[in-house]
Amino acid sequence: MKLQLVKGIKAEVNRLNKLYGDETSPSFEMWQKMNKRENLIIDAMLYVDDAYVSNKFKSLDNWCLRTGKGEVPSDYRMRVKKKIGEMLIEDIITIVD
Repeated sequence: MKLQLVKGIKAEVNRLNKLYGDETSPSFEMWQKMNKRENLIIDAMLYVDDAYVSNKFKSLDNWCLRTGKGEVPSDYRMRVKKKIGEMLIEDIITIVD
């Protein structure tokens, strides 16, 4: 299985990267200004693009454990699982075979 961005989310990722990652933008590198959904979108993109570990998994629980070790210092498995749940509810990602 793997995580996949829902249709239309890639455009949001591009918008956020231009807003916060473009040196000519007034919001350049002001990532802390992102709202909760925007943070989830950026995290989802990182998960999908193998930023921490491979995006292929048999067990979501084990994937969350491995991913969390590269992302947050403590209680990582549950934090990543919570974010994945929020991403699914917010229709940011889907899990596909």
